[in-house]
Amino acid sequence: MKQILTLSFFLWGFPLLVSAQTKNQTDSQGRKQGVHDGYSGSWLFERTYVNDTLNGPFRQYTKDGTTWATGYFLNGLKDSVWLDFYPNKKIKEKAVYRKGKKEGAFVHYFENGDISYTATFKNDSLYGDAIGYYPSLSLESKGDPYNGEWIEYYENGNIKSKQSFTNRILSSERFYFSAKGDTLLPRNIAPQPVLEDTSIINQTTLKVYLLFNSFDSLNKPIDFGPHLFHPIPVCKNEQVVIHIGPINFLLTQNGFRVYEQFDPSCLQKIKTNGYTTNRDTRELPNGNYDVRYALETKLFKSRLGKIAVERKQMQCDDTGNNPLTITRDNKTLLFKDIGNVLFFEFDSDNDTQNELYVLNYFSCEKQLKIYKVDDK
Repeated sequence: MKQILTLSFFLWGFPLLVSAQTKNQTDSQGRKQGVHDGYSGSWLFERTYVNDTLNGPFRQYTKDGTTWATGYFLNGLKDSVWLDFYPNKKIKEKAVYRKGKKEGAFVHYFENGDISYTATFKNDSLYGDAIGYYPSLSLESKGDPYNGEWIEYYENGNIKSKQSFTNRILSSERFYFSAKGDTLLPRNIAPQPVLEDTSIINQTTLKVYLLFNSFDSLNKPIDFGPHLFHPIPVCKNEQVVIHIGPINFLLTQNGFRVYEQFDPSCLQKIKTNGYTTNRDTRELPNGNYDVRYALETKLFKSRLGKIAVERKQMQCDDTGNNPLTITRDNKTLLFKDIGNVLFFEFDSDNDTQNELYVLNYFSCEKQLKIYKVDDK
């Protein structure tokens, strides 16, 4: 530990040492010697050479002088302690290298200084238990087999997700938890009758149930990734499943079974109707853009009544404004706060009568609500 601290101090002091030296020198044979500047995009580098080979301290920094990484090269390969930093100068990541490969302790920190992840490496592969979570580390290690749990933590120390693995093989089920410890996934969600919601105006006898709401703080930690920007497939295998990236919503008689599964199968696609943005953008000869909105109303027939989707001006860059109205017996049920919308009919309780499912999602905020409408 004493050796690591000494090297870390030396690397922090490296910029001061470099400023007093003459940089970018070559010898009579044209070989790089000493400290040389480098540039890549928004990053600046200081590298140390001996006879045209990287040997000595390294620093990565920004134009304003903020250090982002420090390290050391030995005969062209990473060696000793390498550190990455947050903008507040606290350590983000610490790794030990031997001949260009991770060897020994690896630690990733939260920005407040608490440890996020610790692991042990042998010959650049995970070796032994890994505690915490670091997303860029591959579980497909080529090193010795390892067993245990892959655990992600919140900054308050509570578990965010966990998944077991044996001999480098992950279990198919991953568990997610809220910062308070509530189970997020997998879990069953029962329909909740919508009684007081100012965004829904119901003058009919139809019943509206809320099946899922990512605006709810309990659900918010679920990350749909970029998939709310793409068409959402609804598949019928043995049962109907709505696939949103790795998150799946399995329709049951009692609501939803929500779980994570990558690359799910889709034996039969359910017919859906959906609308997102309605913007038509054309570039003008002077370099400006002409933005027009196709304001219109789309009509559909349903067992529950006539459906109208009124396409209005967009709410944000990738989310439309598509209020949905169901007219039944000359009375209306209005979902007035609809962003991007997808809806379909299906008989999930096997009573020969379809229910209507409505997905209301705001791609720009990665928020999702799922409703069921029924007359039973």
